[in-house]
Amino acid sequence: MQVILPILTLMAGIAQATAFMQGLETWLGLGAIISVIIFVAAIMLGAFGGLITGIIAFYGAWKGWHWPWYGAVAIAFPYLILLIAMAGLGGVMSMVFDRSRDP
Repeated sequence: MQVILPILTLMAGIAQATAFMQGLETWLGLGAIISVIIFVAAIMLGAFGGLITGIIAFYGAWKGWHWPWYGAVAIAFPYLILLIAMAGLGGVMSMVFDRSRDP
């Protein structure tokens, strides 16, 4: 598990970077070099930059690669999907294993 998560995070980051580059090319017609520079600058902005890159990566996957919207969301915001899944699983587990309720 200590090896799998960093590898998956790296793969998701590469996929998001390529979707971001496609988004800038589709939206503004920018080339690869300028897109990489903008990507690095946006990532350095912290959480706000992550939101910017996610939105442009969503646009690149949706309009540039012609993916369905749910596939584009999965590639642009992978941890949002994980957060929703874990919150749902936590809610189900709390309902199933709640010992304080009367039967």
